[in-house]
Amino acid sequence: MGNKKRGTFSQIKRRAITGGALYPMLVRFSTLEAQPLLQEIKNKQQGDILRKALVNYLIIRSVTIFEIFLINEAYRLAKHHRRKTKELFTDVKTNVPLADQLISTYSFTKLEDIDFVFSTLISKNYLSAIKADSVEYEPDYYLESAHIKRTKPLHKNWDNVCKIFELRHDIVHHNKLIDLKYSQLRNLLGGIIQFLMSSIIVTNED
Repeated sequence: MGNKKRGTFSQIKRRAITGGALYPMLVRFSTLEAQPLLQEIKNKQQGDILRKALVNYLIIRSVTIFEIFLINEAYRLAKHHRRKTKELFTDVKTNVPLADQLISTYSFTKLEDIDFVFSTLISKNYLSAIKADSVEYEPDYYLESAHIKRTKPLHKNWDNVCKIFELRHDIVHHNKLIDLKYSQLRNLLGGIIQFLMSSIIVTNED
């Protein structure tokens, strides 16, 4: 579990806030980006430079979608749970809304921060709830518009999904070109989408 932090404000994080429903974001990413590019990757030989570029793009893009999605979920929860949100801070800025400070202060690409924030806001262990929901949700997931075919269920793919944040770090900060097998990348992307679908259910149960 994470630690409380001093409130900060980031205009960049604030600009990530959207007013619309979040599920359509997943559908657009899956149908317009992930699935078409996965097909391109499947048709190219491993080691091909364009293939590597597409793999790296999808890793970075999926983590961006993940971050934006959870920032918006946390922001909306914080607006409705002011007392619980205060519990996440050692000190807050009096001239900045709590929800803005929440999304600015915590990282939504670090599972420790994510678990601490959402567990506090929904008053139960968030990551455990995500895993449990992925078991219950498995039969229905295949009917969703955002579903990537032949993706492993999240609860059977958890450790691999967690690796996507390390891969993104290596690409962005160490200029690495990652070259994954098609099935590995498919399961990473599908796992991210399943995680966010389960998050909708878990956070709405409160």
